[in-house]
Amino acid sequence: APVEALAAGTPVVAYGKGGALETVSASTGVFFEAQTADAIAGGVRRLEAALAAGQVTRGNCVAQAEKFSVARFREGVMEEVERVMEERGARSEGKDRGVRSEG
Repeated sequence: APVEALAAGTPVVAYGKGGALETVSASTGVFFEAQTADAIAGGVRRLEAALAAGQVTRGNCVAQAEKFSVARFREGVMEEVERVMEERGARSEGKDRGVRSEG
């Protein structure tokens, strides 16, 4: 749920493993390393300090979440499809001219 929280402009305190490592950054939240009450409380204190220092902001959170939006996902998929199609087209053109393609 980190991306959903970020999309709402809410900074995240997350366990420092798994998918959160891809979505949470120093400008959008903090990590805790152990799954204990003390570690989580320490994460909350670090987040409060980062918020007070302006290191973590709502704007940063929303901007980070937008990187994982459905629209951005579609855009990325289409870019990859176009790249592969262009690559295959270049290989086909090379074969048509008797040129060997590598790969």
